[in-house]
Amino acid sequence: MGTKNPSILKSPSVSKTPKLVSEPTSQKNQYISWQLHLIDSGFKWGIDSIKKRIKLDKFDDIPASFTNISELFFDSLIENTGKEHNSFEHFIDKLKFESEERISIQQLQYILKLINENIFWTEIYPKLQHFENKTWNEIERETYSSKNKTKHHSIKISNIIPEAQKRLRELRLDDLEELFSLRLDGKTRIWGVRKFHFLQILWFDFEHEICPVKN
Repeated sequence: MGTKNPSILKSPSVSKTPKLVSEPTSQKNQYISWQLHLIDSGFKWGIDSIKKRIKLDKFDDIPASFTNISELFFDSLIENTGKEHNSFEHFIDKLKFESEERISIQQLQYILKLINENIFWTEIYPKLQHFENKTWNEIERETYSSKNKTKHHSIKISNIIPEAQKRLRELRLDDLEELFSLRLDGKTRIWGVRKFHFLQILWFDFEHEICPVKN
């Protein structure tokens, strides 16, 4: 029998080049979205900070029960109108301290009518809606003051206060390198974890405590 020679394997064709995978749209060009599963439920900057926070709406006419109040009481009431307070108890204590006057049941009832306790829906939610019309690129470029300071930016964990760092350890989030700070107004900040085009909201910082401005 004659021996068979093995057939020669053909070399693979190198004439074709693989298709290029199209580059994904830059996350900075995507509109911001929210995720809420990280919101702290047991700490001073978490859910309770919104539940307890109140604001005194403006009043048009001075009620009859306020005709005999002192000038200090009236001035304190006017001064605190439109301002947010940590809780109703905090507001009443401040009012009594500044005016050195007892508050009657009638006055208390009237003040309660002016209290706006739905801070999330009235103060925060509209601003979050406003942000949803902006891309991350637009948000990162927003500035304020004559020094053109950035309004919203990432901040290293090492730069936030020890109390906040400790809380991250308790939440088992201490493996994070940074958090993102979103400025809502003069003091108020929302803190969260930036993931893709989402901001996973963590804290509501009404007093700019987590990373205070250094003088």
